[in-house]
Amino acid sequence: EVVVRTRLQRDVGGYRPALPHSGDLDLWLRFAARCDIAFIEGADQAYYRIHSKNMTATRSPIVDLAQRAAAFESFFAECGSRLPCAQELRRRAQREIAKEALWRACRAYERRRWAETPIGALKQLANDTYPNSHRLPEYWGLYWRERVGPVVAPYLQVLMFSAVHRRLRQL
Repeated sequence: EVVVRTRLQRDVGGYRPALPHSGDLDLWLRFAARCDIAFIEGADQAYYRIHSKNMTATRSPIVDLAQRAAAFESFFAECGSRLPCAQELRRRAQREIAKEALWRACRAYERRRWAETPIGALKQLANDTYPNSHRLPEYWGLYWRERVGPVVAPYLQVLMFSAVHRRLRQL
């Protein structure tokens, strides 16, 4: 169960209509900027119902990542002055969104879905969000996947640094 004081919900202003796909993220960021957030281990905190009409099932990866980027930008614009290292946190959020965009493009090559995945748009989103995206391991992983082509790329997955790096981080 999620418990938030009504006064806090009024103070932060509720959901923003401009962020329909990342409203929860935006709202929780604003809550966290004003008070402590707790996680109780071992107890169900919320239930998430999945069905065919979920926004997460019907939106594109571009919309998803662009909305997350917009939520972070909105949060830092409004609440950044409350955080001691807001610029560094903003940069990290931008970097992670760029990494995720590039990783999704990499995965399209590995899963043989390059034709239906907006790889160019994912690369552009990564660059727009984080101008140094060309320095990320995921950028170079995508670069090499594009160089060897979609037929060979799935077989080279184990040799790609970005894939190995990401798997090690998930352990």
